[in-house]
Amino acid sequence: MASQEQALEIQERLTRALCLEAGHDGPCEVPWSIAVLPPEAVDKGEDRYDELVQQARIEGTC
Repeated sequence: MASQEQALEIQERLTRALCLEAGHDGPCEVPWSIAVLPPEAVDKGEDRYDELVQQARIEGTC
């Protein structure tokens, strides 16, 4: 498990990798999102993973 500081550093690195043009106007060409959650939130389903998988199936991307 990562500390909060480590998780935020990883989040920043991933953000730079996914969005090469920092600070651009409007959303990215390919929509994406990222979040740092404590393990308890994931255990309670607050990560909304199931909802994301269901939406991907509806859109035919999963």
